[in-house]
Amino acid sequence: MRLRIFLIAAAIVGAFVFLTNRQISPMRTFLRDPGPAWSGPVIAAGLSSDETNNIEIYKAAKDSVVYITSTVYQRDFFFGVQEVKGLGSGFLINSDGQILTNFHVVSGSSDVEVTMPPDQSRYKAKVLMRDQAHDLALIQIDPKKKLSAFLHLGDSDALQVGQKVLAIGNPFGLAGTLTTGIVSSLHRKIQSEDRGDLEDMIQTDAAINSGNSGGPLLDSQGNVIGINTAIYGPNGGSVGIGFAMPINRAKGMLEDFRSGRRPASTVIGVTTYSISGDWAEALRLPRTGGLLIGRVSPRVRNSAPAFDLSTALLPSRSPPRSERGRWPSRGRDSPCRRPHRAAGPRPAR
Repeated sequence: MRLRIFLIAAAIVGAFVFLTNRQISPMRTFLRDPGPAWSGPVIAAGLSSDETNNIEIYKAAKDSVVYITSTVYQRDFFFGVQEVKGLGSGFLINSDGQILTNFHVVSGSSDVEVTMPPDQSRYKAKVLMRDQAHDLALIQIDPKKKLSAFLHLGDSDALQVGQKVLAIGNPFGLAGTLTTGIVSSLHRKIQSEDRGDLEDMIQTDAAINSGNSGGPLLDSQGNVIGINTAIYGPNGGSVGIGFAMPINRAKGMLEDFRSGRRPASTVIGVTTYSISGDWAEALRLPRTGGLLIGRVSPRVRNSAPAFDLSTALLPSRSPPRSERGRWPSRGRDSPCRRPHRAAGPRPAR
């Protein structure tokens, strides 16, 4: 009897030792303290100075960046009236409700509506001034009280390549979106799809997408140094190449508005093409080349009726087209495309 009890006890002890000494053992798993499901940081890390700067600027500026909806009425295929809405951004520049944005955001619009970020209140906006040559517009809402949130205009002439910038806008309708980057280059010349060339543009790698047009480009002090205007990408999305109109251009328009003047046009009304070599000789023009005048606006044509388009060639020592900031060909083999507008609304055609 005692021998039987001893053997049973020995078997139980042996089984226990065997099960608890295995690397993967149900008994071992049952007896082990499970502990936490994840590991926390060894040392709690604080925010870097750059992160703190981004947060402070965003908090100070986000309530000044508005959401603009423009409405265009067009006739459809069956001659019915169709309502087309476009989205863009803008920003308050004073307590009276004046807002800077892009011309193409409000161009051709029958109705312009502004949504304020703090409480999503909506206001009808009036277009005070348009500057098509620089793709700028000044609109105004009639707020119920003086506005405390508005942005200060900086000095775009003092910008340097490599300087940090922040863009706030409403890409794809996502209100209050912040992206950061640097000034990638200055004095860029780009081709607009429908309004000729835009010169002296700020190039940035801060992500700019559809709906960002008209929003502010800020420096590290929170001052507006540009107005987000266009992007360069194969499908209209951000690939790290965006363009902003320097804020000093907008200052000139604001001065014209205050003094009651119309914006001075920088467009001479002449379309030219760079031509040289065999092409120039084929047209019986100097082989050294120049700028061939291809089109003259009616305004210029009427003021200079004796102007001969067939033989007009202006000597030019400017670099080739590809070196003057123009985009490569839009051919099938070219990976590049012309800049896409960063906001949806376009004038009715």
